[in-house]
Amino acid sequence: MSWFSKADFWTLFYEWMFPAESFAQAIEQAGDIVRLSGTSKGAVLDLCCGPGRHSIPLRKLGFEVTGVDLQPFLLGKARDYASQESVRVEFVEEDMRAFKRVESFDLVVSMFSSFGYFSDPEEDFRVLENAYSSLKAGGRILLDLRGKEIHAMRYSETISHEMPNGDLVFQRTRTNDDWTSTISTWVYVRGEQAHAYQVIYNLYSGAELRGLLSNAGFRNARVYGDLKGIPYNHNAKRLVAVAEKH
Repeated sequence: MSWFSKADFWTLFYEWMFPAESFAQAIEQAGDIVRLSGTSKGAVLDLCCGPGRHSIPLRKLGFEVTGVDLQPFLLGKARDYASQESVRVEFVEEDMRAFKRVESFDLVVSMFSSFGYFSDPEEDFRVLENAYSSLKAGGRILLDLRGKEIHAMRYSETISHEMPNGDLVFQRTRTNDDWTSTISTWVYVRGEQAHAYQVIYNLYSGAELRGLLSNAGFRNARVYGDLKGIPYNHNAKRLVAVAEKH
């Protein structure tokens, strides 16, 4: 079973990956998504929506939102968030490699490095093909991920973090020889128990991501260094790509 399919991975690392401040940040990011994508209304597909950090703010901006995720635990968090904010969002439990609704959406978003999970890169491409099919004519896709160039500039082999309750999180990462992916060991330590997982993430450069989008049928693919739209250069914080359906 792949790491992202394991429910205990998400329950253990949830507070570390999705602290309270990340939800506040996502509210501002939702506005950035609207501006950078050039999509101001319609239906949004939030792929790998997780706990709904962006789904709910986008709904509050007036979009009809469908959030798709494989993990029931994360979808439960998303539904709780939607209820707390008194908004209605459709949440669907399904694999992003399989989800497709032909010509149903004006915008597809994939945030927080949710693109690149799969051991076979062809499956990443299938996600883009599904997204293309799910978009209406003239619809747009926005991908937010850790670019290969950013990884090269800011690579740290080992990081550690102490949680507020005293639990410890460790990550040890290596890059494979041809720089197509990273292989990380994530360890969560609670008391005398340690839980370890191997996380594989595919790396794409700005040029490679534009090429993938073009091969999937998209046009006018542009890359940026963050959701504000700064250039994708040595100051970039993220690799953000925006492209359009013919």
